[in-house]
Amino acid sequence: MEISYLPFQTNEFGTPLLREIFRDLESLTKYKVFCMLNPKLVFTSSFPKTIKSSYDHFGKFLAVGNSHLIPKKFKYNQNKIGNDYWQVSLLDKLDQSGVTLQSPTTKEYFIFSKSLFSEIPGFAFGRKYWEDWLFQTAILRSEFVIDLSETNRVFVFPNIDNEKKEDDFLYQIECQRNEMNAGELYLGSTTQAQFESYKDGQNGFKFRRRFRTSFFLLLFKNLIYEVTLKGLFLIIFGLGVMIISFQIFLLCLYRDALIDNHNTGVDDGNININNIISEKKTWNKKE
Repeated sequence: MEISYLPFQTNEFGTPLLREIFRDLESLTKYKVFCMLNPKLVFTSSFPKTIKSSYDHFGKFLAVGNSHLIPKKFKYNQNKIGNDYWQVSLLDKLDQSGVTLQSPTTKEYFIFSKSLFSEIPGFAFGRKYWEDWLFQTAILRSEFVIDLSETNRVFVFPNIDNEKKEDDFLYQIECQRNEMNAGELYLGSTTQAQFESYKDGQNGFKFRRRFRTSFFLLLFKNLIYEVTLKGLFLIIFGLGVMIISFQIFLLCLYRDALIDNHNTGVDDGNININNIISEKKTWNKKE
C-alpha cells in the first residue's frame, strides 16, 4: 500500500483548509477517485468493491454513506479485526443483534471522482457544514450522487470516538466561519441522493435511481418554501395591523362618545357605540 503525507495549508488556528486539501490531492496525485472518511470507522471487504463499481458505472460521481452503530452491549474482541474470518463472525453477530444505520444526515465518508469540485470555499476541515455543502453542491450541479449506506457495510464501535470539541471557543469560531461560507443549506440527508445501491442476490449489488433531481426542481422547491414562509408572515402581519387599526377605530368612537355625552350631559354608562356610528353616517351624508 502506497502512503503519502501532504503538508496542507492551514488557517491561523492550525486547522487544514478543505480547498487546499482538494487542490493538492488533484495536482500531486495520479488517482482518478478519492475518498475522505471518518478514521473511527471499521470497513469490510465491500468497501473497495463499491468504489470500483461506482466508478465503472458512473465515471464522474459523488458517493456518500453512513455507518452502522454497534450496540454498546455488543461484545466482540477488537483484536480479532484483521484475521481471516473476522468479517464473517462480526457480520453474523451484528445481524443477530439487530444493528441499524445511523441517522441519514450522518455522512461518514465521501467517495468522489477527480475534478468534481473545482471551487471550494475556505472551509476549516474537521468542522461542521462542509459535508452538507459538498453534498448539496453536487446535486445542484446535476452530478451523479449515490447513497451506498445499504450495501457498504461500515461500522463504528461506541468506544471509538473522536474528542468532543463543541465547547472549544476556537472550534465554535471555525464552525461559524464554515456556516457563513456554506450559505443556505437545505440538502443534507443521504436519502436525498438521486441514486442508491441495493443488493442483487448472489450477483452483489446494483444501482437504481430514486427520483430525478434537477437544479430547477430544487430551486423551485426552495422558492416555494421561501414564498410560503414570507406569505405566512405577511398574512400574520396584516391580521395584526387590521386588529390594531380596528381597536384604534373603536377607541376613537369611544372618545367621540365621551365628548358628545359631556356636551349633552348624558351619563357615560349609557353610551351606545351603534348610535354614534349611525350618527356619524348621518353627518357624513349631510356634508
